[in-house]
Amino acid sequence: MEIFETRAFRMTLMVITIIVLFLVIRSCSTDEASSAEDRSEDTSEIDSSTLPDLDLAVEPDPVVIEPDEPIEVVPRNVVTHTVESGDTISAIALRYNVSQDVVYRANPGINESNLQVGQLIDVPGASLDPTTVQNNCEERSEGQELTYYVEQGDTLGTIANDCTVTLDALMVANPGLDPNIISVGVEVRIPPIGTGFLPEELTPQPTVTPIPRDPSEFITYEVQPGDSLLNIATTYGVTLDALMGANDIADQNTLFSGQLLTVPPPTR
Repeated sequence: MEIFETRAFRMTLMVITIIVLFLVIRSCSTDEASSAEDRSEDTSEIDSSTLPDLDLAVEPDPVVIEPDEPIEVVPRNVVTHTVESGDTISAIALRYNVSQDVVYRANPGINESNLQVGQLIDVPGASLDPTTVQNNCEERSEGQELTYYVEQGDTLGTIANDCTVTLDALMVANPGLDPNIISVGVEVRIPPIGTGFLPEELTPQPTVTPIPRDPSEFITYEVQPGDSLLNIATTYGVTLDALMGANDIADQNTLFSGQLLTVPPPTR
């Protein structure tokens, strides 16, 4: 037992241990080198001519995903329309120059058969704002034409009367307009004031107060220069037909100065 405890023995044991470790490490390195050589030989045996050519510089076309439905651009300039009596979706759309579909989509749940007076309807993309439109036929200079937008309850006759033109003149100025089909918002061209009228028809007539007389009294009147049967009838409180009938006059334009007329009793 003493021999194992000597210094020389311990040194010898250490040297042997180092040698064994060196041999083990060298053996592992040799095996790895052999494996690397084998792999290299396997790679060199591959025929490069059989490999496909890969052009890495070519970029693939981008994939474009088309939406199921076209993306709709929501128009601006939304006008809020207050429903009036007689309004319809088509009339509202026509007034603001948009399609009915735009009105329906901007107002989900809207029902044309159940529109209520005072109901508010959004109209996107409106090109006509009713707050900026003034259908004032009176405030225009002589010879000036006007664009009039049909309002609720309008007819071509009332428009012509309000704008001081004849209905025939209005129809001539709007050849494509059907007087029987006129919708709210339709543009109507108004000719200058007085178009279609004779000059004397545009001269304002003074208000005549009928001369009081007995309800059963007939009188004789002598026609004066400038008189007309209508003025005489108005002055004495009778109708034009009654005055013409009492004097057997068929044409009111045949009146002459100095002619004697029988004026019947006032028309009640």
